[in-house]
Amino acid sequence: MTNAILRGKPDAGNPHVRFDEGEVASAKPRRGSLLYKNQIMLTHIRSAVAAGAVVFGLLLAQGVCAADLKWIGGADNNLGTGANWEGGSTAALTGAGCTIDLSEVPDGTTLNNNLGTIKLTGVKMGESQGTVTLSGGDSQMLNPAFTLPAGATLVYAVNVPNNVDWTAHSLSVTGGGTLRITAAQFWLYGSSSLTVGSGSTLDLAKSLGSTSGLCMTKIILSDSTARLTLSDNAQVNTVYVADGSQPNVNLNGYTLTMTGGMNGALQGDTTGLSLSGAIVGNGGLTLTGAGALHRITGPVTGVKTLTVGGASVELGESGVLPADAEVSVTAHGTLKLASSQTIGSLKGTSTTGGVVIPEGASLTVSGDGDASYADQLTGAGSFVKQGAGTLTLSGKTALAGGVRVEAGTVRLSRQVGGYRSDILRRYDFERADNLAYDSVSKGSYWVSMPEIYSLVPDGVSGKAVHSAYQLDSRLAPPANSYIEMRGTIENTQDHPFTVSLWIRPDNVKEKLVSWGSEREIFMLGEWNNYRNLRLWMNMNDKLVFSCNDWSAGVEADFSAVMNNAVTLTDGCWHHVVGVYEDKKLKLYADGRLVATKQLAQAISIGDGQAGKIKVLDNSSDGCYAFGGDIDELVTSDQAWTDADVLAEFNRRSAHADVALPPLAARWTFDEVVDGKFKDLGPNGNDLKTLSANASDSISARNGAYGKAYQGWQGQWRLTLADGTDFPVGFPSGNEAWTVSVRATGDGGEGSPIIQWGDMSTIRKHVKMTCFSNPCQLACDVNGSWAVLDGMSTTSYSSDDPSVFSHVIFSYNPSTGEILQWRDGRFVMKYGTEGALDVTPSGFCLQNASTSGSAMGYYGYIDDVAVYKGTFTDAQARYLTETLKDGTQPGLDKQTPVSVSVGATLALENGRYALADLTGAGTVEVGSDARLVVDGANAFAGQVVGNGGLVELASGGSLAAATVSADVTLQDGVVVNAASLPAVYTTGRLTVPVNGTVDVSSLGAAVEPGKYVIAHGGKVLAGDLGGWKVTGAGTTGYDAIFFVENGDFIVKLKLVRTIIVIR
Repeated sequence: MTNAILRGKPDAGNPHVRFDEGEVASAKPRRGSLLYKNQIMLTHIRSAVAAGAVVFGLLLAQGVCAADLKWIGGADNNLGTGANWEGGSTAALTGAGCTIDLSEVPDGTTLNNNLGTIKLTGVKMGESQGTVTLSGGDSQMLNPAFTLPAGATLVYAVNVPNNVDWTAHSLSVTGGGTLRITAAQFWLYGSSSLTVGSGSTLDLAKSLGSTSGLCMTKIILSDSTARLTLSDNAQVNTVYVADGSQPNVNLNGYTLTMTGGMNGALQGDTTGLSLSGAIVGNGGLTLTGAGALHRITGPVTGVKTLTVGGASVELGESGVLPADAEVSVTAHGTLKLASSQTIGSLKGTSTTGGVVIPEGASLTVSGDGDASYADQLTGAGSFVKQGAGTLTLSGKTALAGGVRVEAGTVRLSRQVGGYRSDILRRYDFERADNLAYDSVSKGSYWVSMPEIYSLVPDGVSGKAVHSAYQLDSRLAPPANSYIEMRGTIENTQDHPFTVSLWIRPDNVKEKLVSWGSEREIFMLGEWNNYRNLRLWMNMNDKLVFSCNDWSAGVEADFSAVMNNAVTLTDGCWHHVVGVYEDKKLKLYADGRLVATKQLAQAISIGDGQAGKIKVLDNSSDGCYAFGGDIDELVTSDQAWTDADVLAEFNRRSAHADVALPPLAARWTFDEVVDGKFKDLGPNGNDLKTLSANASDSISARNGAYGKAYQGWQGQWRLTLADGTDFPVGFPSGNEAWTVSVRATGDGGEGSPIIQWGDMSTIRKHVKMTCFSNPCQLACDVNGSWAVLDGMSTTSYSSDDPSVFSHVIFSYNPSTGEILQWRDGRFVMKYGTEGALDVTPSGFCLQNASTSGSAMGYYGYIDDVAVYKGTFTDAQARYLTETLKDGTQPGLDKQTPVSVSVGATLALENGRYALADLTGAGTVEVGSDARLVVDGANAFAGQVVGNGGLVELASGGSLAAATVSADVTLQDGVVVNAASLPAVYTTGRLTVPVNGTVDVSSLGAAVEPGKYVIAHGGKVLAGDLGGWKVTGAGTTGYDAIFFVENGDFIVKLKLVRTIIVIR
């Protein structure tokens, strides 16, 4: 049913309104009465007379019931046998429809529908009659009234398929009996309702999901005595109690899902569920529907699992949910607390949804199990972790009241980008039983001396391979030791090539004096000029990328390029990349291009050697040994750009930026410039509307990132401003593409958000549209719409921010599949049934009609972007997270964090700044994490590192903590003398070139002597000439900075002036 039909009927969804007459049914006699029949016939007669015809006899011939059709039985149990009915005729059941009286059917009887499709205006049973089952065939509901007295149960197993008359129908159950629905389909269609009268029961005994009909039906309980019972999982539009009392719902161990509305037709009397106290049965409650608002205002003891989909859910006073309830946020909806709440576990898979905790309130997770939560925790309140389990938080956390880890572990994790599609080989060195396993080509390998190599636990990601050359400095390591990887041909005849890996060399410079001048890291090919590509280190710690034995290489003094305090042998992991293309070598270190060299001739690696890679090669005379660790070795047959290298570095460093495919176009609809919507991409694909004033089509909406665009009846159709019909740089043919859309989910069915190509031919077009009711965003390339399940909405006009959702559709030509994500969460994929051949023409947004006369997309469109490439999970999540302002969410540094004794805060995959850290527990800094201490923290616990790094910013201090992690002072750091030493670590301490010690807080207490700024088990410090002392009281003092026995010290020396008079 199209939206326009409902919009023409303002009372759509009201069970008391008939669409064919537009009159209020409650003002009429009961549908089954003779007076009611006469009124219907009189209406039709008047209409017919006005047209010049009399049709009373025709109406009778069409089967309009003069009275109920009553079952008398006696022949068989088939509805189509006339002898079973009083009067002997079944015409009314397949004609205009009627009410059937089953009060004489014996208890336990099953009546078989052998008529095909029956049409019902009602069903009657007798008091204490027992159970009667209607089964078989199809039925059509004509606003029926089911009168089922106490002690009577009607089992309805006749399918109610999608109605062909495009009209919303309603159903009522009264009398105190039970209607048990076991039909596979029960479509009342559109904005329908199913009303349960006082004392009556609706039993949903068949799994009724989004394709079975009730997902668009409002369940209205007349009062607190009307009951809804589940005997299977079920999906409905919403549940509502007409008199405002508490609903009577028994989940019975099953899950009730509410979609929350359809196209705004059900607003008016309520905005979703209002529950308080009468839900029992220890089951699940799933609340979804973009833009829908559900309220839980009192204790619901039977809800053991609450899932928040694309809706907003408000919890009332304290104790609304059971203390052991499992709460999940799976889409872009929001759970809003009114006061403190304790739950058993918290889970979430989206990125834009979340939990809002108000000031003075707290959300406490008390369960012992492990869980992951990727959504947001925001508000002025606080979050408390109790229980022995581990809770992983990877979304935005910004709470003025702070995060308190009282028991167990809270793990903060940022996403790490996925691997590139052009990688030929990948060695992550994770398997002890298969040391050099290639997870891409699955190629074989050979280790010449296995005893030399082992796995260490603190790699860049997981484990790493260690080359054990920690031998006596007077002895050379054993010769003929290497790891050889064998695979497909790489880099023959001047083909581009990239090698990327992480290294952590041992400091073996003294040994090199007696052993040799090289430390071999990587070699592809054979040992001849221009017949190989090699990465190695020389005896001066210079990194070298070359193509032969000794010459024609490019080298870089790593310590000079990075900074004086950082060297390749400083005990840290460093990322190195070598790139060859078009007779040029490029060398990168830690994301930076450090050296290039143009070669005299091209690289030509022979076919016999092209598939051979050697790592940690000491196969000659024992003088080329590399001592240390390597990890995450990958090779590519493409020449990586500066941006590619930086993205790979960031992927495993303290940042988590993800490189996206090339952007073809992006429109945010925030402003109109010279009558156009500007393309923020590189190709200048600006848009124009059919209307003269484009500014009228955009407005600020709650939930939009800036402004959003809305078309209406096609008058705002968007095309290219330059008059062409295909954007520059857009994908066509069988090229990979990704479309990102942030919009409300409501629109004219089939109307495009964006489309291009030949729409008349399958697989020659791409179209993002709206499909079905409840409205769901969909993608069409071959005439069938792949639907993002659950993208339903109460109304595009809803002011709740959850009405907007971010969806991504991405085509992979190598697999012939379209992948789909919603709010950063993977939803599904489907095959295109053949390669695409998209025509480079026919581009538009909002309306396919060139005249603007056809129905357009009604919903609000916030952001549309097209990329030339296929997305990964990591890229989809990253885009969703950064779409609003370009920043990736994480722990806000202004959020206070407390870690109690026995509890742990674990950091991984990212950079975390903490300005207020307290407690006496444990903080673990993972190998790919960085803790930035940005404040004078009172933390008195342990800070331990597993290869991670602690960074002290200006004013930062861990003076009271026991630290074993590696620590670095930020370049230009300002250290407060009141909290010296700012840190004392048994790990490595790195001191930058520049810094300041501020003694202002000491006042008159400044005295000559030594002040320990920081301590490390090992101190890396270069030139300290950029350090100084500031603050009142320093006049007359000289400051001398130096390192002594692990202490980084400033010595204040009083300068005396001696006047000699002769």
